[in-house]
Amino acid sequence: MVLVNGANGIGTGWSTRIPNHDIHDCIQNVRLMLNGEEPREIFPMYNNFRGTITTMGKAGQVACFGEVRMITRREYEITELPPGVWTQTYKERLMNMVKTKKIEEFESYSSHDRIKIVVRLTKPQARVGNV
Repeated sequence: MVLVNGANGIGTGWSTRIPNHDIHDCIQNVRLMLNGEEPREIFPMYNNFRGTITTMGKAGQVACFGEVRMITRREYEITELPPGVWTQTYKERLMNMVKTKKIEEFESYSSHDRIKIVVRLTKPQARVGNV
């Protein structure tokens, strides 16, 4: 069930981060192993996640990305955060970026089930193209 529900924690000297997986993929692998066959590789899955999950160079490693689109050269709309990144925590990070003048401003139009944050870069940031 750890593969289905995921796990994140720290034990005595060890830490773990296991992402959620599709229950159907897990069941299929259990059936394969019961039949003496090798399990197939499975990938993380999050219900209603619209971002991107990409495999990395090492087996079993993945990177999760949210969704962002450019509205104008200085404005970007964030419509999905990576799994485990909470909206409130992200908005606090953006507030800190406004205070330190790394971004000009942001506005949140998020609801309880959808993310929508519009970020406006400072003119120097828009020229450099990094946040």
